[in-house]
Amino acid sequence: MVGLYSLTFWFARLHPNFTTFVTADSNVGLFLLVVIASLAVGLLVNFLRRVLFERWRSDGLKPKDFAKLGSNTAMLEAYRARIDENLRCHQFGGGMNIVPLSLYAAWLKSSWSDLNCRRVFVSLLAFTAVEVVTGVGALEAYHGY
Repeated sequence: MVGLYSLTFWFARLHPNFTTFVTADSNVGLFLLVVIASLAVGLLVNFLRRVLFERWRSDGLKPKDFAKLGSNTAMLEAYRARIDENLRCHQFGGGMNIVPLSLYAAWLKSSWSDLNCRRVFVSLLAFTAVEVVTGVGALEAYHGY
């Protein structure tokens, strides 16, 4: 949803639809459109996250290791729990590390004429802090996986 919202700054035709969606004037058709578009944007962000965060991973698991998981129910459940607790957190954190780049750039673009040097510096500092925290959190969750 955040990724779709950031696109409304770049594509003017999306902005009225998103604005209507967050008001009481929304309808079921618009709701479904926003949900489907959000899922599509989320999948694209997930592919980008995978390339940026996981491209050069070496987790050491080989096909024979996965074959062992199928023969032991307790190990398989423990592996699934580890994935649910860490990988899902990494996926969310990694995606939320990527999407704000577009959102921040769009905010700068749309409000550039109203900004002074101090506001740009403070916003850049805050944005960098958020990016560092989400990036480190995503990497920590990935390493836990």
